Amino acid sequence: MTSDTPPTWEEQLGEQAAAALAANPSLPRSRQRPTLTLISWNRSVADSQKVYRIEHGARPSDRYVLLVSPQDFPDASADEAARMQAMKARLGPRTGRVILDVLGQGRVGGRSFFIVPHCRPLPHGRFAGRIARWRAQGPVLQWLREVCALGVGTPHTAHRTPHTAHRTPHTAHRTPGVSRFSRRLAGHGRAA
Repeated sequence: MTSDTPPTWEEQLGEQAAAALAANPSLPRSRQRPTLTLISWNRSVADSQKVYRIEHGARPSDRYVLLVSPQDFPDASADEAARMQAMKARLGPRTGRVILDVLGQGRVGGRSFFIVPHCRPLPHGRFAGRIARWRAQGPVLQWLREVCALGVGTPHTAHRTPHTAHRTPHTAHRTPGVSRFSRRLAGHGRAA
């Protein structure tokens, strides 16, 4: 690129991504210019994000994934990053550990982007894939148990109004917290 040629959109994206990574104090500094490689993009879907791999050094830990909003929905990546961070905060440090950290975010050409760590996928082979899925099954099920345990009793009891606040004359005979079946068994009032 010569000095009189304006940078392409992808060059601008690379520069903005490098600046976002450099702004993160937890990441190692790299003097190498990042290399962007398009991994995924579905042109037939209007809200499909472009997904790039960033190589910002020689080590495997220097690889990241960059997700860029489509032109029709320029805030999609910013919204997704905000939802990821909110969910991680809601789940807490132990259960939220599986949600990827947003390492950087920004805008280029009016479109938002964010950067997450590059993770190693499970093997796809017949034998290695089965073993990998079997080994991952335990931690995944344990994580699901943790998520379910967090939700037990929270949404439906924390925001409930007192039973007497919304009674009407035709429901006044009912005992709060008692089902129709248990009232019928106990002989309380009529079975509605």
